[in-house]
Amino acid sequence: MNEITKNDTEEALNDASKVEARSQLPVQRPRFKTSTTEQGVDLSISLPGVTKENLTVEIENHRLNVTGVRDAVTGETPTGQPSEARRYQLELKIHSDLDTAEIGARHERGVLVLSLRKKPELARRQIDILPN
Repeated sequence: MNEITKNDTEEALNDASKVEARSQLPVQRPRFKTSTTEQGVDLSISLPGVTKENLTVEIENHRLNVTGVRDAVTGETPTGQPSEARRYQLELKIHSDLDTAEIGARHERGVLVLSLRKKPELARRQIDILPN
C-alpha cells in the first residue's frame, strides 16, 4: 500500500500553484511563417525559451491550437538579460485540403515546425497510360 507523505502533498500543492501562475501570464501571439511545398505546407512558429515539455499542440475541427510557456530565467541568458515568464498561444484555421490526421512536428532551438501534407486524393501523382 502506498503512503501519502507530507512531501507528496507539498509537491502536489506546488505543482498546482505553478499551473495557476502560468494560466495568469499575459498571452502573446508568437511569430510564424508558412512555406508552401508541392507536398503541402510547413508552418514554423517562433517560441523562444519554450521547452518541448511546456508545449501543447492540438487540432480539432480543422483548428490548430499551439500553446507554450516560457519560465522566467534569472541567471545567464544569451543576451545577458533576465527573461520574463511568458505564455504563447496561436490558433489557426487549417485549410480543408490539408490532412490533419498526419501532421509532423519537430521542435528545435525555440522553433516549432509543423508539416501539414495535402490529402492523398489531392496530392500530385502520375497516372499510368495503359496500352490499347
